[in-house]
Amino acid sequence: MKETKTLEVRIPAGNDDGMRIRSSGNGELSSLGREAFARRDAWGNILL
Repeated sequence: MKETKTLEVRIPAGNDDGMRIRSSGNGELSSLGREAFARRDAWGNILL
């Protein structure tokens, strides 16, 4: 199931347009890994 979530993230100085940023534990649910149904990392592109 898809969900919408608003996140507030801090983008470190020195990032440029087109770079990628990761938000740990804010992605989709995963049944793989050390914990059952742990959240994956969310990735996004920086647009300046």
